[in-house]
Amino acid sequence: MHSFFEKKSANTTSTISTKKATNLEAIPWVEKYRPKKIRNFARQTVNIYILDEADAMTSSALCRTMERESSSRRFMLICNYGLTM
Repeated sequence: MHSFFEKKSANTTSTISTKKATNLEAIPWVEKYRPKKIRNFARQTVNIYILDEADAMTSSALCRTMERESSSRRFMLICNYGLTM
């Protein structure tokens, strides 16, 4: 398997250099489509909300909160008992 990174070390210092692929098939799929797809997604501003003890919320309250606010917010759920979710 070909590696795109090569690690060189000399005595106590180490450097990492990159190798460029000569043909498009050697470039991973992510590298080909990254500028088109991820650039716009990364520019979106979102708020991150942490819901502590989310296992105590009812499922309808949790679904309603996440569905209503999911366009501009991301949720992190913290549970005391994971099996109850």
